[in-house]
Amino acid sequence: MSRILITYEKKDNTVDVILNSFSRLFLEMGLDYRIAKSSKVNDNDLRWCDVCFSIRPNSLYSQEIAEAADKNGIFYLASFDDDLLNLPKKRPDYWKRKYSISCLKRARAIISSSPLILEDYSSYCYNAKLLLLNAFVEESDIRSIHNIEDPIRIVYPAGKDHLPQFNQFIKPIISDLFNQFSGRIDMTFIGIEPDINDFKYKDSVHFVKQMSYEKYKQYMQTHDFDIGIAPLSKTSFNERKYFVKYIEYSKYGILGLYSDTYPYKYVVDNNENGILVPDSPDAWKNAIVRVMNDHSIITDIVKRSQAHLREHFTIQSEALKILSICPEIKSYSKSIIHKKKYNKPIISTLLYIFSDFVRKVIYHLRWDGVKYIVEFLRNKNC
Repeated sequence: MSRILITYEKKDNTVDVILNSFSRLFLEMGLDYRIAKSSKVNDNDLRWCDVCFSIRPNSLYSQEIAEAADKNGIFYLASFDDDLLNLPKKRPDYWKRKYSISCLKRARAIISSSPLILEDYSSYCYNAKLLLLNAFVEESDIRSIHNIEDPIRIVYPAGKDHLPQFNQFIKPIISDLFNQFSGRIDMTFIGIEPDINDFKYKDSVHFVKQMSYEKYKQYMQTHDFDIGIAPLSKTSFNERKYFVKYIEYSKYGILGLYSDTYPYKYVVDNNENGILVPDSPDAWKNAIVRVMNDHSIITDIVKRSQAHLREHFTIQSEALKILSICPEIKSYSKSIIHKKKYNKPIISTLLYIFSDFVRKVIYHLRWDGVKYIVEFLRNKNC
């Protein structure tokens, strides 16, 4: 049986989902595993493992881990749920693509939820196995369908990088919706706080701060939301994202309204297990108005979306898929003695830390202001 080292760069809700999913998956397979932040990995971790599974590798630490794995006969896998090689240039991590490419060149398997990422990234490594995997849902994760009654509760959990999409598609129609359905509609934002200061229905709009994934799960399990929105502009980068909102909305008994674009078109059959909405504010307004006028749509589509999860997103199906394509995850055993001790190079590590820090400060100063920078520095214990 393989011993698996799972590495990650930093925690956020998506990484928490991935870590939680693969931990449960490896337990299902009866495998021994460790989880470590890439900057904390040491030589003992690499001596211990047969397989190194790296989540979103895009740092000097991950590059060094991939090199040490290659030299010591460790089976190295790289997992990408976002297109880290083609981040927008204004993003602070854009410059790190070189580390991702270096890791891909040493990967013996690539894991992604996006067929487009697998196709693009396969050109960086010779003869790597390609695994198209989905998150899985267990029966205990699926929430019972609740009664639908006014006010209809709309939810939008998102990161601040999704604000432009909200401003493009939803903000222009929000006043009209609340005017038309006054007292019958309620909206909750989780993780973002759009600028709607001039909005007169403030008592019906709620802002919930970003939280850990565990707290988010508890929150969603204990709140009866009816409609979840997922606006997404059509760009090459967005098409390579994962349809995680489909899984989240469906399992929590929420009707999902999704932009009529990939990745949602991979999984949503329009009006069957979700509603696909064309790219215009009017189309979003019409979709919400339709549901507001016929609540049975919510229950009918949620029933079908949850049945879809139960059939296609099980832990057993994902385990079988992995083992059929890449049995090494379970059976690989490194056959050579540990040749190369893993040490972090002091000078290049310090330069990396400094460069990363400066870029993040400049980015947040530009987009979030001085107040955010003060909090950012405080969290860094500077």
